[in-house]
Amino acid sequence: MGPVGLGPGVRIEVRDLSVTAVESRRRLLERVDLTIAPGERVAVIGHSGAGKTLLARAMVGVLPKGIVATGEIACLLPQPYEQLEDNSPEAMRSRLVMVPQAAASSLPPLKSAVSLVREVLSWERRRGQILLGSPMRPLNRVGFAPDSLAVRSLSYQLSGGMAQRVALAVALATSAAVMLLDEPTAGLDPIAAREIADLMRSLNEREGITIVLATHNIRLAASLCPRFIVLRSGRIVAEGDPKELILSDDPYIRK
Repeated sequence: MGPVGLGPGVRIEVRDLSVTAVESRRRLLERVDLTIAPGERVAVIGHSGAGKTLLARAMVGVLPKGIVATGEIACLLPQPYEQLEDNSPEAMRSRLVMVPQAAASSLPPLKSAVSLVREVLSWERRRGQILLGSPMRPLNRVGFAPDSLAVRSLSYQLSGGMAQRVALAVALATSAAVMLLDEPTAGLDPIAAREIADLMRSLNEREGITIVLATHNIRLAASLCPRFIVLRSGRIVAEGDPKELILSDDPYIRK
């Protein structure tokens, strides 16, 4: 099942991806290979500095200045849809969207949720994407009622949990079928964190949106994702069912 109104999901294939800091020539990601199927929930885990966020940014094509990537990142439609939709590399990459860490500080402080979503919808229409509905539709999908004061409050007035919901709504306003979320519950109180985790699960199960979670929060990852990809110093050192990984002989992976 593809995301509501956005057509089929996409399969992500990353082959021989390396990411390098140009000035120092330091290799930040080393020959990463992975496949993510449509509708999966996958956690990319590892210690701080392991390369989780960098991998997500490389996948969506928004690396920082002075950082370059080599290798291949392909976003592929299921075979029945290959001839029916625009499957150019640019169109396929646009189906991936990254939700950054600390949404409260990443949202423009003097804009409301409704105005932010409206701007994204307008941009998508200019790009030729056919997206139906008002700005409230993405906001409804993340739990905001039409009469909610929060959707008309300025971003700086929102709590961390509310801001994270707005960030998810902005992502839903695009043509994305894959959400890459960087530490989406960081800084949230336990109740808000659980609500955001439940919302991510709901978007995946109800709408088929692929969830790629970059986090060092093992408890969150285990509660949400049946597959882990473990990064260590820019390399994938293990992947699979977390229940099996915990039995590994490698103490880093067991952690």
